[in-house]
Amino acid sequence: MTQRRAAAFQHVARQRSQDGGFFADTAIKVNFMVNVGYGNPAGNFARLPRLEFGAVSVLA
Repeated sequence: MTQRRAAAFQHVARQRSQDGGFFADTAIKVNFMVNVGYGNPAGNFARLPRLEFGAVSVLA
């Protein structure tokens, strides 16, 4: 994301009171917002098997 787009997003977040709604009376500013939501159970597939630690990790 470009700095210009990021600045525009932050401006919109402040306009919609996200900073004030979540971080009132602090110096914290909204940097990123996401709404994950809920999937449609009819369209979701089962979770894939978890990978073994040794198969995906290397200890240095």
